[in-house]
This record gives sequence, structure tokens and C-alpha cells, in this order.
Amino acid sequence: MAKGQTEIVVVLGIVIVAIVVILYAVPNILPSDVPAGIKPKYDAVKASFESLVMDGAQNTIRKLSLYGGYLDNSSFQMGSVTFLGKEVPYWQYNGQVKYPNVKDNFIQGLRDYLANNKDTVAESLKMSGVALGDPQVSANFLNNKIVITVNMPATIDGYKISKPYAVEVQTRLNEIDEFAKGLASYDASNRPFEYYTLSSMMISPIEQDVHTVPMFIFLTECGDYVFKSWWDLKPAMENVIKTTLAQTYMPGKAPLNTMMSSGSPKYSLVPVNGKRYESLDVAFHLPDDFSLTQADFQFSPDPIMVTSKIIPMVGQCQSDPVYVNYYVSYPAIVRVKDPLTQNVFQFALHVFIKDNKPGVWTESGYESDVQKQICSNPQCAADISLKDSTGKPVDFASITFMGCDLGRTNSQGVLRGPAPCGLGPLQIYKQGYDAYSRMESSDRLAGLTISLVKTPAINAHFYEVIIQNLSLNGKYDISQNAVNVIESGHIVYMNFYDMASIKSYQMGYNMRGGQINGMPAGYYVIGGTLLSKGNELGAFIINYTLSEGLDGKDLYIYLPNELGYQGITDTAQKAGATVTLTNVLIKCGLGPVSLSEIKNFKGCSVGYNEV
Repeated sequence: MAKGQTEIVVVLGIVIVAIVVILYAVPNILPSDVPAGIKPKYDAVKASFESLVMDGAQNTIRKLSLYGGYLDNSSFQMGSVTFLGKEVPYWQYNGQVKYPNVKDNFIQGLRDYLANNKDTVAESLKMSGVALGDPQVSANFLNNKIVITVNMPATIDGYKISKPYAVEVQTRLNEIDEFAKGLASYDASNRPFEYYTLSSMMISPIEQDVHTVPMFIFLTECGDYVFKSWWDLKPAMENVIKTTLAQTYMPGKAPLNTMMSSGSPKYSLVPVNGKRYESLDVAFHLPDDFSLTQADFQFSPDPIMVTSKIIPMVGQCQSDPVYVNYYVSYPAIVRVKDPLTQNVFQFALHVFIKDNKPGVWTESGYESDVQKQICSNPQCAADISLKDSTGKPVDFASITFMGCDLGRTNSQGVLRGPAPCGLGPLQIYKQGYDAYSRMESSDRLAGLTISLVKTPAINAHFYEVIIQNLSLNGKYDISQNAVNVIESGHIVYMNFYDMASIKSYQMGYNMRGGQINGMPAGYYVIGGTLLSKGNELGAFIINYTLSEGLDGKDLYIYLPNELGYQGITDTAQKAGATVTLTNVLIKCGLGPVSLSEIKNFKGCSVGYNEV
């Protein structure tokens, strides 16, 4: 047996030697190690190609993020909406959930990138005798990275090399894909955004004792009258939707103690796929230039007309209870930021409400028979001219009369056409102008000229001013370094009281800047309060004119922060302290509302007797 084993070993040795001889005899086949003669070229090619793989991977991830998992916008399965000028695909629409295969698309996108750019490797190295074959890509997707393997045969000076290239890309694309698929499926079956929107509608702001998006109206005071047309509810409903998405957070990320700055509720999603995805930064938005149309926002009854009537023999008044049902359809854009690449992955979900509950996907909107009858046979004529405060025509403003859409003004600010006959509300709406609403007779519509007031959009910049109350010296002191942009976590609450219409507008800001808009130009009493964790740090009150000329301009708002202010509980004392802090700011040249930014502040002291 020993002799037989020796013979087998000798034969195997001869075979191995023969294979080695054959390998070295054929110039285009190599063993696993690269020969020293071509190793410098191989090392240069390897480094350049791995860099190309890295560039291709990052480029592909950017595309997938931009197009919601697709490589381009040509293959969206359920359409798209536009956000920041880019198309965003639906992943859930009308209850159907369809999404791309992100992993396959990544491999395809990287393979295409390498195939299209591989020749640049040899060209950039300026080396002869280098040829690259067709790349084959595989990838292992982990939560915090993608491990990429590329098999691409290379020929260097006649020798064939088949060694794979391995590259790792730090990204959370796999986790984002998992979350997005889970959210789309959860959204279709559980309808969280419908319930969040309905909740915001139920607690929408109250104006003249009625919610801006009323679901139930019951008047009990004699002489009470409520009229709301589609144009009245349109901006209020848009605000509800915007607020709902802005106040929706991932599990455990909803901020606490914010009710002092905003009356809107905070909504927290439940864990998706049983996970909280704490490493992902998720936000929800509306498309560019979002505006509800009569096709995707309706309500019944339309218009809403409620009158409080006297009850015979009782001497009290009340109206019939009115329940308002709503139909609304809108897209919610989900944006997920990858903390490792800073790319933002975005896709859209369809939100659909009917009869004040998540709508049945196959149903359509409302059509009022009464309204249809009123509007179907217009026998009177309308000739309405719209001008702004300077006398210039207001073009493309929408006009309704008695709840019937009359159309839009032309480039000269004029609308001519048929209208229903009778007495009813004339409603005019255009973005950037205060809504017009007045009871009119059809007899007055011919030759009617109306002036609209602009609602300037003003850029607000907020600054915090530390004020020290030096009681021993009898003065208030603001040091040279006491004026700074508001700290992160501080909140600004602004109240604008319109002296002409006796109407109040409240706005909250949790950033260092924001926009003041939605209010007609005019004379206001403005109050500003600085808060931190629910505590009022200081406040001012001042008269100010928000003119039409401020549209697009900047306002610099300086908010006082005085240590003793938050300890004041008596309302009268707090009002007095607010006036005092306002006067200190004015005496020191710090607004509190200014058209110019205060730079190079030198410090200021104001005596008690001066304020």
C-alpha cells in the first residue's frame, strides 16, 4: 500500500507541474497573482476603476433618491407630483401601492454608469495596452452601507485579469427603502394622514365663534349669521393641510411643550415595520405651488349659510344644526434624509377624505342639485372690473356669485359674462390679495368696479435682545454683545391686530426667520413674544403699518429677554412690563420692528425714569 500511495503522489506532482508550465506558456492567462512586469499598470488601473465604481455608486444613489427609487422619471408606475422643480413619484395612489425595486435599480444604474464611463479609466491614465471588458455588478445591502463587487475582465499588455473589485459605500439607502415600503403599505391600510387631517380640521382656528373649517355649526345668539363659500374655506383648508404635514413626526420625535407657540396638535407616526428608524430624518411636504381646486376640494352644503332665528313663545334664538361634510384629495410628499450621504429620498402618498372620514378609494366628490340648478341657467349679466389700491388692474382673479363660478378676470382686470339672477354673496379671490366677500344684487353686477387690497409677503428675521434690570442702579442695560439671532429651541409668537377690520392674526415661528403673509396691508398693533420651553422670556407691543410696499422686503424683529419677565403672573403687571421692555428697545434704537438690520451695536443703558 505504501508503494502505491507513493506512485499516486508522484503522478499528481507531475500533473501540477505540467499545469503551471502551460499557464506560463500561454501569454494571456495568469495565475491569481499579477506578474511584476504589469503590476504597476494593474495597480493604476485598479485604483482608477475603484474610484470610478465609487463615483458611479454615489451618482446612482443620488438619482434613486431624487426619483424616489427610480433611475429616471420615465418609468413612474402611478404618476407624480412636483416638488422643488422635480417630479416625485407616487408610491401609494387611490389605495394602490406600487414602488420600484430599489436594489435592482441600483445595480442596473451602477452597471450602466460603469459601462458608459469605463473607457475614461484608460484615457485618464494615458496608458497603452489596457482594455476593459463588460462589468458585472453585485451588491450586498446593509443598513449603513452597500458592499459592491464588480467583475470586469481587464487585458493589460496581452494578459487577462479577472480579479473582482470590491468597494464599500456608506449609505442608509437600504434602511430608507425598507422604511418607505413599510410606510406606503401602512398608509394605504391604516390611513394615518386622513385621520391627522381630520383632527386638524376639527380644531381649526376659531374666527367669529366658528371654526375656519367648520364641521358643525349651531348658532344661539339673535342676529348671528354665517356664510362661507368655497373661496372662504379654500385658504383655511389649505392651511389645515399644510399645518398637518408640518406637525407630523416620526415616532418619539414630536417636540414637547409647544402649545404656547402653536395651537396645532403634534402627530406622531407609529413604528413602521415595528421599527422607529431613529437614524432617519423624515419630513412631510406639499407640492410646489400647492392650491386646492374645485375638483379636489368640495363640501356639502355649499355654500354654508346658517341663520339664527327666534323661537316663538321663548324669546331666544337658535339656528338649525348644520353638519358639514368634506371631500378633499391631496398628495403628501415624504422626504427622507440619508445622514451618511446627505441625499434626500422622496416619494408621494395620496390622502383622500370623504364624509369626514377616510374615503372609499372608488368614490368621487359631491354635486349639489340645488347649486346646480342655480348655476345652470344664468339669465343676468356681469361686467366687473378689479383694481388694486394704485388703480392697476388685477388679472386672473376668480369670482363667484351666489356660489356659482363666474370665471376669472382677464389681463385688464375685467370679467364679463352671464350670472345667476338674485341676491347673494359676491366672492373674489386671488393669491396675494385679501379675499373680498359682500352681499350683492345681480342688478349691480353690470358696471361694478371693486378695489382689492394686497396681502404683502414679508421676510421676517428674528433677534433676541438680553435686557438686564439693574435695580440698584435704577436702569435697564443692554450690553454690546446682547443682540443675537434667536437661539435654537426658542420660539417666537406674533400677534397682528388689524385696527380696520378688528381682526387678529396669530403666527408662530420656531426658526430664526420666516414669512409674514396672509394679512391685508393696513395699520396693525403688533405683539411679539419670545418663548423657551413654554416660558415667556419677554414681549413687546407696537403700532406698525404693513404697507403694500413691504411685499418681498425684509423686516428685522427684536425680541426682549429679561430675567424677571417670566416670573410675572399678574396680567396687568405683565402688560406693564411689556410696555416697559418695548420702550427700552425703542430708546436703544432696536426697533422692535425695523426695516434695517442693526449692526455694530455699541450697548445701551436706559434709566427707569426714561421708560
